[in-house]
Amino acid sequence: KPVGRLEPDSRFKKGKAFYFLRVMFDVKDQKLIYSMRQDTTLYERALPSGEVLSAQTIPFDKFILFQGFSMGIKGYDEQSQSRDRSGKIRNLFRTGDFTVFTYTSGMKRTEMEALGKGTAGYDERIERADYFKYLILKDGKRVNPDLRMPNKISYFDMADEAGYIWAHQN
Repeated sequence: KPVGRLEPDSRFKKGKAFYFLRVMFDVKDQKLIYSMRQDTTLYERALPSGEVLSAQTIPFDKFILFQGFSMGIKGYDEQSQSRDRSGKIRNLFRTGDFTVFTYTSGMKRTEMEALGKGTAGYDERIERADYFKYLILKDGKRVNPDLRMPNKISYFDMADEAGYIWAHQN
């Protein structure tokens, strides 16, 4: 049963093409908490009605938004052009009063070019420069002072019903 849709003011409804829209979400306490993978708005909906309870801007340190491709043949041509690497939410989950995100911020095209595009080790340099971060929010405010993943953790997976955060070891 559908419980949501793109809201009327969504940036994805502005006449541009966005491929592979993906919703990152968690469900807790009869609420759907979600964001689009390449967006900076966090929504909360009541279940099962789908009523929007809140919509807030996620306070990322930096998050490069992909602006979409033009419609038609012009958009097809744009796909082969060099562009910024957009930020991406990798995961989000709710545990108690906290919402946790893992994400990458993205990079400007000029920053990527400075890392020697087309040279050996380029992909590794990009991954080091646009590294995984995590953000913990409480009441819409960031509570973790450092955004870098802890050294012993490579990825946060989920939060269980008891409030424990599960992660992969580095």
